Amino acid sequence: MIVRKKLEVIDLYKSGFFYIEGCFYNDFLYSGAIDYGQVICDWSKDPAPEIGSMQISSMEDTSFLDLTLRLGQPYVNMHQGDCEYLIVFSDIRMLCPQDTQGIREYPFVTNKRLKNQTKCMLLGGWCTTVYNSEHAPEDPRFFCEQWMAYNSERALEDPSFFCKQCFRALHYNQHGNKTGNFQAFRFFDSNSVI
Repeated sequence: MIVRKKLEVIDLYKSGFFYIEGCFYNDFLYSGAIDYGQVICDWSKDPAPEIGSMQISSMEDTSFLDLTLRLGQPYVNMHQGDCEYLIVFSDIRMLCPQDTQGIREYPFVTNKRLKNQTKCMLLGGWCTTVYNSEHAPEDPRFFCEQWMAYNSERALEDPSFFCKQCFRALHYNQHGNKTGNFQAFRFFDSNSVI
């Protein structure tokens, strides 16, 4: 009898990073991890974007104490191929005697607003990450919506919300041409901020 290991998302997409204050902190914990930030850093060196220089560092070599943060500034965490999260540090204060004194306890999450996220209307938020692939995971991965469509002939609600994969599959043909007369906009759900 052959026992096959269940394919996990981490088996396919081992890479990840945090982007904080102009630096990509890459996760190289797993062998085969890709430096996602290198392509963007190379692009930023072109004078046309005028966004300034960017740096690359290893997440494993960086401590939270090494970071310079701005309160209220959104930063990016990306992992598992294209799963993106915005992270916002909203408060900072001096340690007092009533607080946990162990330095390894910090930072800690004070609020997660993931329960009320707007979900993809096509598959209710459970969308596969790899379409038409022999490597598609058995359990589809949760995706936040990224697109909002108005006047879509293929949607039950107006406006309607879709993850990237479902939006493309429903509103564009195999050649990438728009099908139907609708308006679409990138959508940011503030409830997806950690």
